[in-house]
Amino acid sequence: MRERTMSTDLLQTRAMFAPDTVNVDERTVDVVWTTGSQVKRSDWARGDYIEELSLSPDAVRLDRLNKGAPLLDSHENFSLRSVLGVVERAWLSGNEGRATVRFSKRAEVEPIFQDVRDGILRNISVGYRKHRTERDDSGQVPVERAVDWEPYELSLVPIPADAAAQVRSEEPLIMNPETDLSKDSPMDETRMQEAPAEARGAEAAVTTETQVETRAAAPAVDVEAVRAGERRRATDIMDACRKAGLDPEFGQQLIADGTPIDAARAAIIDAFSAKAHAGQPKTMGSRVEVTEDHGEKRAAAMLDALEARSGFKSWDDGGAREYRGTTLLDMARECVERSGVNTRGMSKEDLAGRAMHSTTDFPLLLTSIQRVTLKNAYGEERQTWQPLARQENLPDFRDMSMIEVGGQMLPEELKEGGEYKSGTIRETKGSWKLTEYGKKVVVGRRLIINDNLGYITRTIQILGRGVAVFEANQMWGLITGNAKCMMDGVALFHASHNNTGTGVIGETSISAARQAMRAQKGFDGTTPLYVEPRYILLPTTLETAFDKFNATITPAQSSNVNVFSGYLQKIVEPRLDASSTAQFYIVGDYPGVDKLVYGYLEGEGGPAIESVSGRDPDGVTTYLRHSFGCTVPQHQAFYRSTGA
Repeated sequence: MRERTMSTDLLQTRAMFAPDTVNVDERTVDVVWTTGSQVKRSDWARGDYIEELSLSPDAVRLDRLNKGAPLLDSHENFSLRSVLGVVERAWLSGNEGRATVRFSKRAEVEPIFQDVRDGILRNISVGYRKHRTERDDSGQVPVERAVDWEPYELSLVPIPADAAAQVRSEEPLIMNPETDLSKDSPMDETRMQEAPAEARGAEAAVTTETQVETRAAAPAVDVEAVRAGERRRATDIMDACRKAGLDPEFGQQLIADGTPIDAARAAIIDAFSAKAHAGQPKTMGSRVEVTEDHGEKRAAAMLDALEARSGFKSWDDGGAREYRGTTLLDMARECVERSGVNTRGMSKEDLAGRAMHSTTDFPLLLTSIQRVTLKNAYGEERQTWQPLARQENLPDFRDMSMIEVGGQMLPEELKEGGEYKSGTIRETKGSWKLTEYGKKVVVGRRLIINDNLGYITRTIQILGRGVAVFEANQMWGLITGNAKCMMDGVALFHASHNNTGTGVIGETSISAARQAMRAQKGFDGTTPLYVEPRYILLPTTLETAFDKFNATITPAQSSNVNVFSGYLQKIVEPRLDASSTAQFYIVGDYPGVDKLVYGYLEGEGGPAIESVSGRDPDGVTTYLRHSFGCTVPQHQAFYRSTGA
């Protein structure tokens, strides 16, 4: 027996109602939503197999049902109109899963509730996810037993698969026919649950007589049923060929040859495998293959196409060309069908809703193109403050200490027999932290139906540029707002810091700035730092004046030489104009002396987005999250002139 962990795709199985337990005043009714009966299933990955749901108390997670899971109409989960009621209580009783459900008082639900009361609607289906299964391959058909599974919702359905699960009746069930898939028995044989002792004789007689009559006369051929089966075979074959990317002629040939559906599936798989390996070089001896999941490959090609449509890639990159001319709705349809849902007959509204509110790849595809767009827009915005700053990411949102150590440790003469003297250093510390910011946008189903990829990407571009502008406002605000230094709590430009002066741009003002910066001391007040001026920060109004001053010319007299020509690198920032059109700033360099410090949450390094489906009834909600912080630790690298 093999054990494996399952993906959490939503599955369904059938159950039934019990009209005799209806409480008209409370609008409630009891149900048996599963008996764990074996049900035959089939998929591309595992082929045919028998599924059985364990009803052991430690195998079934009932929390979601007991917290008010919905009662739906045929598992439709993308419209509020599909909600018929709510699960009031769910529990396990022996070999049954039972629940009490309460119907809505909405007018459109009343006819359905009346049919339940009248015993016309008896069947429900439970939607569930399998977390862990045990597989038994000893029989002719493998049996897969869910030993850890979680019911998510209950639904009214026309036809049950678990014939023993139904609306609970006040009288005991005498017979419970269900398909016996646990043995190699003919499909027309049925297994009867044990009846009460007083009824066994009569039931046995009736059963025996029926069996004799059935064997004596061959049933008449149902022509309409045969035609319906043939149409279903043709449809299934063509659907399988389309999903495998094979030519329609291949499927038409299988139909014309009368190939049974199981044999047709095998032929389609063989043809798909041959197509996938076409053109690969043949090798002798042992062979090791590394394959890529087909679904992941298709999703990557879709993303390539969306990036090409948005101008981030060429149509020749990756698999973009494969989806050239494909609309968002076409991609949504493929994602829904790849999840095992037949989209034939779906309206555009239903298709878009199903794609965005289910376990398909489509929401992930939208999130991926949004992330690419955000990265490009955020990176394209010019950030003039970055040469002045050092990045230091933080692990969380708590206050983070920053320690500065200083002081002189000069060696002293050591006389013969003398002792070594201890050195003394001083330290100071401050703290800063991150703050979380965010925005959200909703991608509605109409954008998908209208193929409005441009609107989706433009919205994210605006968000990305907005984040970059926000960071620039924060960083330049430290300078223009004269923020307090983290280490001493004093304003950045202050008389006690000896980093302010006067004068227009010229030799006198620049010389005064250089002298003041080179005279800066460490926080111990004695250690010279010898800060070297490197940048001049200018409002746009002073750019021309500085360019004239900084120009290289050959004067006739040595007294006219501009000793500061080419000495400083200019950084022109429009945000400085809002503070003053006359002030300018000098920023210097010195090892160990910080200018500005900024950081993000570790592991992010910038803005991040995530998309959640189901919170907004009209689409997918995208959340932009940005964790950012900045500070000015100390003053020694900064100088400000009034410009007058």
